[in-house]
Amino acid sequence: MPAIPNWVAAFITQTRLFPEVTAIIENRVTAVRVRTFSPQDPRGWHMPTSGIVYRSIAGAVRREYQAPLRWQPLQVECYGADDRIADELYRVLWSSFVPQDMFKPHGFVVPSLGASIMTIDELAAPFIDYERDTGWPRVIGNWWVQFSEIPTNIVYASAALGATASAT
Repeated sequence: MPAIPNWVAAFITQTRLFPEVTAIIENRVTAVRVRTFSPQDPRGWHMPTSGIVYRSIAGAVRREYQAPLRWQPLQVECYGADDRIADELYRVLWSSFVPQDMFKPHGFVVPSLGASIMTIDELAAPFIDYERDTGWPRVIGNWWVQFSEIPTNIVYASAALGATASAT
């Protein structure tokens, strides 16, 4: 059985495709930990600024019967120069991944990683907190993500309700 695709990296890749988000964060999106500027990480972030950190967090994992689909929690941290900007970034990011228009995709595929994300839901309301080590303001959201445990080579997919396909 092949390894489970790097679904957290898929979120980083997809985030870089949203012009409204990249206008705020530029290229400051990472996984697991905040990249702070230091001699060890000269490309780290100079804060206060904006950035996004994705963390796969421990918690309940749900599987659909015997299908290779997994639901897993994802912590999303949106940093800003102040809490208002962090909150604005979170709202722009959320609406980019889950648009209000039901005819737009609510999932995505990153073929280079073999990752297929089917659905994203909020587990709880996002909240404002300050990063423990740096004091940087951030908004933390917890998402419930459904993805395929089997790598995919699909180039295009749409998980939107009402999506249509055509042969043209």
